[in-house]
Amino acid sequence: MSTFADTVIEPAKESVGYSLATSLSTDDYQEQKLIAETILVGITYFLLNKYFESFFEGLGFNEMAKKHGKAVQELLRAIRKKKGIDKAIGEAKTILNQSGTKIEYDETEKLAHMQAIEALSDLLYENGASREQANNVAKNLSNNIKEALMESSNNQDIKGE
Repeated sequence: MSTFADTVIEPAKESVGYSLATSLSTDDYQEQKLIAETILVGITYFLLNKYFESFFEGLGFNEMAKKHGKAVQELLRAIRKKKGIDKAIGEAKTILNQSGTKIEYDETEKLAHMQAIEALSDLLYENGASREQANNVAKNLSNNIKEALMESSNNQDIKGE
């Protein structure tokens, strides 16, 4: 059985893409030419956790927001230093899984999702994405999360029957 993080990572990686992941992982143009799958996965988990940090802030769940915020900081630090990436990815994935099993996608939380999209879009724009690309990636990641949450919920319903 796949976890929430396993379900969301593949479509989310496509939403982020190598180019954006590269620009966030380093300021050095020479290093931006090639990027390994590990960096793409790491940056994608970074963005997913950043989304949830803003989402939980919007709901007033500050402790959950702080957990995601800490994962975001540690993961980006590891990626930029190119040390401890696998460990940081594992920790970010664990926190993402915890959130994915605790919440369901609910239209009443639309404002928190919109806040998370805006925060993610701003982060991407501030780090070199065009405004259009930043908006599109943030919206696509939100959709990836929504679909993964719905799939997780459906899997839970099947197991509960």
